[in-house]
Amino acid sequence: MRTFISSLLLSLAAAGNLAAQDAKLSIIHGIPGLPAPVEVFANGGRLFSFDFGTCKGPLSLPAARYNVEVRLNGVPVLTAPLDLQAGRDYSAVAHLTAAGGNTLSLFQNDISPIAAGNARVVVRHTAAAPAVDVGLDRNGSRFATIRNLANPNSQQADVPAADYAASLFPAGGSTAVLGPAPLPLPAGAVTIVYAIGSLSGGSLELLTQPIDLAPKAALEVIHGIPGLPAQAEVWVDGARLFGFNFTERRGPFALAPRAYLVEVRLNNQVVLSANPTLQPGRLYTAIAHPRVGTGIALSLFENSMTTPATGQARVIARHLADAPAVDIGVDQNSRRIATLTSLTNPNEVVASLPAGTYDISIFAAGTSTRVLGPVTLNLEAGLSYGIHAVGSLTGNTLSVVLQALDLNPKVLVVTTAGTSCGGTIAASTDRPDFDRAWRVTLTGAQPNGMAMFIVGMSNTTFSGMMLPLDLRPYGAPGCQLLNSADVILPLAVNASGQAGAHVVFPRSMARMQMAYAQFGSSTRANALGAVFTSGIAVQAQ
Repeated sequence: MRTFISSLLLSLAAAGNLAAQDAKLSIIHGIPGLPAPVEVFANGGRLFSFDFGTCKGPLSLPAARYNVEVRLNGVPVLTAPLDLQAGRDYSAVAHLTAAGGNTLSLFQNDISPIAAGNARVVVRHTAAAPAVDVGLDRNGSRFATIRNLANPNSQQADVPAADYAASLFPAGGSTAVLGPAPLPLPAGAVTIVYAIGSLSGGSLELLTQPIDLAPKAALEVIHGIPGLPAQAEVWVDGARLFGFNFTERRGPFALAPRAYLVEVRLNNQVVLSANPTLQPGRLYTAIAHPRVGTGIALSLFENSMTTPATGQARVIARHLADAPAVDIGVDQNSRRIATLTSLTNPNEVVASLPAGTYDISIFAAGTSTRVLGPVTLNLEAGLSYGIHAVGSLTGNTLSVVLQALDLNPKVLVVTTAGTSCGGTIAASTDRPDFDRAWRVTLTGAQPNGMAMFIVGMSNTTFSGMMLPLDLRPYGAPGCQLLNSADVILPLAVNASGQAGAHVVFPRSMARMQMAYAQFGSSTRANALGAVFTSGIAVQAQ
């Protein structure tokens, strides 16, 4: 428990320097008849230009309010503030109102999981036209009808994945004004259909925006080449992903399952390349490393995601160094537990061990000559650990890069609980990512006062007291302390009555059960001098 709280305290302290989880934004051009491509600006910065009937994005943007402008020949034709929350997916549509004027509408896209075999279809009326009915046909027969959809509204449904056709009818009518148009709805994906343009102007058309929710592949990359004169850079499909140095590890990165061109560049020159095909739901490790003797290589390994036996951990030892064959000794309490023999570059060997603390050493194959180690390795049940020997034996750069893989990855879920006697608590996302900052905000507090962000591991007891604790006897009628105060972060409330804290849950905390938080803030309204919000609960599922 103490370690958990220490990790959370450090994370809260560090999160002030981190950006909250990004929002995703796609932008659709649905205004016909403009004489030139329009340009889109956000907070004064140019994003791109595009023509009628096209969709750009998704863009990854920090959660914030953006002043978005659509400019034609440098002159704004639309301006609107867009509030983007962390972890959400949005579509902004420049379109005509029902009466034919220009407007910019923001829609939040539902990217929640879809049942196996189903697809999600979303229909949005963003055209200069009266209310419409939308017919979905399958195999020549009417499957469903979305009725009386008016500009700028949206309706959605999850339906069996299949090839459909879509038609638009005047609301309550039977004569199609558009369609039928082919509408394939692939399993596990969101397909958004926009009616754009003008009915009377003859420019009415359907535009689709796909959002793929299929499971991603994950890729980690390890730098195992010693002595390079500059930082190595990793490029994927011609785009720079990151730069790193010897023994550093980056990732995992979520990638759509398909074939990629992966390059390692040095001073912008390609020195290594590979064309892996990544499969959905798989976790890969790519290592840039020396060959034995001369040369370098980029090797890709797929990590087994099967769960070890109860109480066991999986150890994957990989030889990726400029060195002859080696043996790997596994010791516990100064006693040899196992030896993984005759491992050569670029191969791996896999073993299962009981959870515990071990010392790992590397020996020249068939000898007792230790060339590296011992390196302490703490194995947790249910996890998989990569031990990567990289570098050069003759160059005295032989090193070990460790990698821990959670075979049952969890997600964080934020829910609300309790009641407030002053102020409102809100999380920037209800599905935060591990190792990424997200924000918890207090509003409605006494302007220019003080607040405290109270974080605890229990909502049942605190210092011998039962929770929730009624604060009436302490001079705050109607107020409750909802969770233990294991971490208290003092905050200044601004002139608008707002304060907030960035929170990061490290991946190492994935095995926690629950964490709880609420705000307290100063007040002149009661004898205690403080009021308290309702609470949030964070669970790893």
